[in-house]
Amino acid sequence: MALLPCSMAHPAKPALLPDPYTLRHHLARFRDLRRRTFAVPDDAVVRARYEDAGCSLCVMVGHRMVHHAMSAAEQLVAVRRLDGAPVR
Repeated sequence: MALLPCSMAHPAKPALLPDPYTLRHHLARFRDLRRRTFAVPDDAVVRARYEDAGCSLCVMVGHRMVHHAMSAAEQLVAVRRLDGAPVR
């Protein structure tokens, strides 16, 4: 997994937590684009979408590194499931 820096992300914790449904959607999109990028590494369009999806995750959870943002997003989604929140 690539550790992509995202200069748009703020290093502090987010003041508002993202909606778990939206977060889960972005996480799935990021994973899909990561698989596609590994399958076709020379495709510039897929690579750009992958990097954009990584930056979106960074901004949503307030981390600078995609790996950390992905871990935080997974934890937030899991915590929401454990709280008994309805899954859309």
